[in-house]
Amino acid sequence: MRERGYSRKAWGGRASIKQIFNNLLSNAFKYTDSGSIEWSFFCAKENGRVKVTSTIADTGIGIRKEDQGKLFKDYSQVNVRDNYYVGGTGLGLSITKRLVGLMDGSIRLESDYLKGSSFTVEFFQEEAGDEVIGEDTATNLSQFRYSAQRHVQHQELIRADMSYARVLVVDDVTNNLDIAKNLLKPYKVNVDIAESGAEAIKMVLFGDVCYDAIFMDHMMPGINGMQATKAIREDGNSDYAKNIPIIALTANALAGNDALYLQSGFQAFLSKPIDVLRLDQVLNQWVRNREREKELPQSPVASAGLGKSEKAVEEAAKFLREHTVPGLNLAAGFALLQNDLDSYLMVLRSYVKHTPTKIRVIKTAGDDLDSYGIAVHGLRGSSKGIGAEKLGAQAKELEKAAARGDLNYVLANNDAFVEAAEKLVADIGAFLDSVSASMTGGVERPERAEPDREVLRGILRACDGYDMPALRKGIEDISAFRYVSCPDLAQWMTEQSHLSNFDEIRARVVSLGEAG
Repeated sequence: MRERGYSRKAWGGRASIKQIFNNLLSNAFKYTDSGSIEWSFFCAKENGRVKVTSTIADTGIGIRKEDQGKLFKDYSQVNVRDNYYVGGTGLGLSITKRLVGLMDGSIRLESDYLKGSSFTVEFFQEEAGDEVIGEDTATNLSQFRYSAQRHVQHQELIRADMSYARVLVVDDVTNNLDIAKNLLKPYKVNVDIAESGAEAIKMVLFGDVCYDAIFMDHMMPGINGMQATKAIREDGNSDYAKNIPIIALTANALAGNDALYLQSGFQAFLSKPIDVLRLDQVLNQWVRNREREKELPQSPVASAGLGKSEKAVEEAAKFLREHTVPGLNLAAGFALLQNDLDSYLMVLRSYVKHTPTKIRVIKTAGDDLDSYGIAVHGLRGSSKGIGAEKLGAQAKELEKAAARGDLNYVLANNDAFVEAAEKLVADIGAFLDSVSASMTGGVERPERAEPDREVLRGILRACDGYDMPALRKGIEDISAFRYVSCPDLAQWMTEQSHLSNFDEIRARVVSLGEAG
């Protein structure tokens, strides 16, 4: 293997360093079946440069002493049957040694067979200077955000005016619907919502609106997204139903799933949390209509940076410095909502309002792992959508356990998860209370003795006709006040509507003395 004439300086960049640690970490993860992997760094100034010392230690299979001397040799072949760790490394470690050497560095190995190995690399980098990096940069580095702010500030996104279009967003988690509506707002798209697969089928096949596209959550209770898509495709008696673009929304965006979604009748899929660049691609491909754009009274496109104006970015940074919420990455949440403060706060209020419903379902799921998995999946997506990364990761593990039928894991970890979720809701609520009323737009709900009779009659009519949009509107009207006679009514109705329990809601309204 030749060095191809590269200078030592040329090999000292990010690509070389990345390859060194990719090789070492790849081996560590590949050959460590249990235990742990630790990655440590230490930096010190030395003769005008910075000496970087890093160790990757694992509790894997280890390497026999007689084979350790062969480890960094090109094309070395050791006893693969007895020591497959070395045999499987190929040229990775010999390349790593060369790269480290080209940076005036070294690499050393310590290993106990069957107990683990540690690789320590030392190399030099140029000193960047003594300039103070600032609080914002320190916060970003502490939360492993290295280039997000630059990306947000400088990348331009051309958003087309799609005010002629109407789309349907389907998700059983209200908070996810609110996030989707806010992400679609800059395109001026008209958005309708459905909170279940059954409601989506009814709106598409029997409604008066012809949608330009449907954004369909793939995992919902009752009729899931795939079943709803199949019903629309197969039961529709029109080319419209058979060909309307349907885009899957999923928190399970695994490699190879794109083929599964396409085979199930979807045109594309978006992973949660929704990436704004990918959303823009999907909208331009499946919703944008350049002929209809010509009929618009104003210019069909508008340029907007992902981070909005520089002033908006500065205000967001100031807001981050002044506020913290345990368990919530505020910066990540801002980024997901394109640094739109009003939209982010609205989504947080929605999370506080609607998450307790999901928590109650998770508490009472019992040994019905299918229902439990769907409920925790919904909370996983909504949590990641606001920047609650740790809770989202906990939900992911519980969802995986439910999928494999591991009831013991669920029972052992569910109480701690519920406690963490309830604490996060309380902390976000306290955070919102601390923000000025002018910023949040939130005011204390006025109190009434009892609900308005006409509103209750409208809810009865909605239940009798299984009319979810009308029921949702009635519940919004009910939720505008607090009632002395039935303080839990609005929250209870919201929970029952999520489960499409029309009969239960009707019975409750009748019990209030409003038989219509």
